[in-house]
Amino acid sequence: MDRKYLTGDVLAAMANREIQVYYQPKYDATTNRLKSAEALARWIRKDGSVVLPELFLPSLEQSDAITVLDWYMVEEVCAFLERLKAEGIKPQPVSINFSRWHLHEEDMPKRLAALADSHHLDHNLISWRSPSRP
Repeated sequence: MDRKYLTGDVLAAMANREIQVYYQPKYDATTNRLKSAEALARWIRKDGSVVLPELFLPSLEQSDAITVLDWYMVEEVCAFLERLKAEGIKPQPVSINFSRWHLHEEDMPKRLAALADSHHLDHNLISWRSPSRP
């Protein structure tokens, strides 16, 4: 039976590395070449079961706890892109959804740039957008 998960459940899932990044590819329709990807949060529990985003995101979105997930996703994406570079694979840009709560973070752009820099990534490889929800 599905249930809604509380913020503490999701924070524990992140600590246990159960929240994983799945990449939704975006292709150029005229060339059929990969041009970028969107990072999506997926909760894969240790037993292999999947917790759907609509069961865990609402509790985070009700408070600024969603920002913890957003920064977790940025860190995971940056580490992935850095691994690609180390393997000689040219990374493609990845977009990450950020909550409206980040509008209250004055240092958000600097923090994002610092994370990209710590992984030796071109800043153009990471883009973000804030959903248009109220």
